[in-house]
Amino acid sequence: MDRSRLLLGFDFYGAGNIGDDLMLKGFLDVFSQNCDARLSCALPKDLIPSQKKRFSQVEWLSVDSEEREDLILACDCWIGVGGTPFQASIGRWLLNRINQDFDCSQDKKKWMIGVGCEEEVLREKMIARKVALDVDHIWARDEKSRELLVDSLGVNNNNVTTGGDLAHIALKEIFTKHNSTLGDGSVLGIIYNAECPDRDSLRAIKKFVLRVSKEKQVVFAANDIRRKKGFEFAIYKDMFGGLGGLFGFKPKIFSPDYGCSDVADLVRHFSSCETVMASRYHAILTAAWAGCRVVALDRSSKIRNLADELNIPIVRSPFTVDALYDGYSKAVTVSRDLLEEKAMMAEKSIVALCDLIH
Repeated sequence: MDRSRLLLGFDFYGAGNIGDDLMLKGFLDVFSQNCDARLSCALPKDLIPSQKKRFSQVEWLSVDSEEREDLILACDCWIGVGGTPFQASIGRWLLNRINQDFDCSQDKKKWMIGVGCEEEVLREKMIARKVALDVDHIWARDEKSRELLVDSLGVNNNNVTTGGDLAHIALKEIFTKHNSTLGDGSVLGIIYNAECPDRDSLRAIKKFVLRVSKEKQVVFAANDIRRKKGFEFAIYKDMFGGLGGLFGFKPKIFSPDYGCSDVADLVRHFSSCETVMASRYHAILTAAWAGCRVVALDRSSKIRNLADELNIPIVRSPFTVDALYDGYSKAVTVSRDLLEEKAMMAEKSIVALCDLIH
């Protein structure tokens, strides 16, 4: 009997967001143990090299629009793995792409697993609802996402299951192997990104860093390595005026080598941090698994919901110096039992998906 061929429908892998690599690794580690189906994924040509190096079990393809339609028709199922497809904070481009795929795959089974739904998606409720209702089953990455899908987008309660973020699976493996380093760091790590950062908040972060750097080494890290506007490097550059000295202070910026072959190399630097302040979803998860004290920096509903889920404090925007320092002082480690539970829920969702494929 021929092996089933499944299309990984999202095309954002390899762009530079480390969280995407963590989610994909978590999914593939469990999927490959429970299903022998072929996996194909179409990406822009320049995004493929890093993914081929890290995830050789996937057939990585570069296709044009017409060839993508042929690929969808050639596959048995469409699967959306990880991320936040139901969001509008950075526009509706992903929802539009998914909708285009679904228009030419009406007779195919369509599943989403480990995905999030933000409150902000209600600004694009019509297309979000259409996409959500076209999916045969959704494993949401948290209970709040499941509630939004059911209560706000009208998805049948039987078609949505609460799972866990797929990155938990990868992070559990990575930081179990390096357990001796957990909580041993001495650095304050800051990972800040926002779709529309306000000037007052940027000034507050800068002043806070100047204050806290007198007692702690501070490192700005990038959880998305892209250097263009809208990502960490551009924000840090804007904040510190070209990353030069400021009153004798020169910020340290760190970004891992995105061309590495091992996903663990993308997050090992978290082990050097005692405390992490972050507005990036997967930076918060990584810091939690690394045993760091963690505080969330407000960015959107998904960050606020994650802070509630992990029982960590959050500094609400717009930031002030005092609020940032208070959040830093109140940062906490996350219960390992809670993290293990989230990883288990993510694993169970993948096994359930494999059962449907069989």
